Amino acid sequence: SGEMGIKSTTGKYDPNPLEPGLHFFLPFVQKITIIDTRVRQINYASIEGSNENLSSGSGVINKNSISVLDSRGLPVSIDVTVQYRLNPLQVPQTIATWSLNWENKIIDPVVRDVVRSVVGKYTAEELPTNRNTIATQIEEGIRKTIEAQPNEPVELRAVQLREIILPSKVKEQIERVQIAKQEAERTKYEVERANQEALKKAALAEGEANATIISAKGKAMAVKMKQ
Repeated sequence: SGEMGIKSTTGKYDPNPLEPGLHFFLPFVQKITIIDTRVRQINYASIEGSNENLSSGSGVINKNSISVLDSRGLPVSIDVTVQYRLNPLQVPQTIATWSLNWENKIIDPVVRDVVRSVVGKYTAEELPTNRNTIATQIEEGIRKTIEAQPNEPVELRAVQLREIILPSKVKEQIERVQIAKQEAERTKYEVERANQEALKKAALAEGEANATIISAKGKAMAVKMKQ
């Protein structure tokens, strides 16, 4: 069903999770809290009008893009999607340790720290060309940190690097470099084509010259024979 129950007695959680079904408790003394153990998702991306939004009932949390400084201190924004779920066997201990706000204590700070650590090793210009490497490093870093948590409270399902948003000046500079490279390649191609055409014309001219010489020699031989 994707849900587990945890019973608390005067604020202390019972270590045994409750499976779906009928359970008894003492009113005013005990309380049963329903915990969602389905796969959940955090989207770090640009959000208009709010800093954070939880899509009701869908298990999807939307947060702003992660702000990062590159190796030279230039600001870069990173969009990432992370999928995970609570370890059903550890639900009572996880909630007792991290509270019902566990996502903002286990998932969010880890994602931000790993993204900033990985991206901060590169210059903004290097990020697009190293995208696959960066995506792998981010996923491996998040997975390693999450799995190292005591009692394995969370199961990480997937990490996706969706967008690298560069400063406008850097983006324009990269575009200028790309245009310059394209122009240089086109110029190189045109020079090579011109050289090939020149060689072709030279070969044709040489062939025609040789043909003229051979023809002249033939005519000279014919005149000599007639004499």
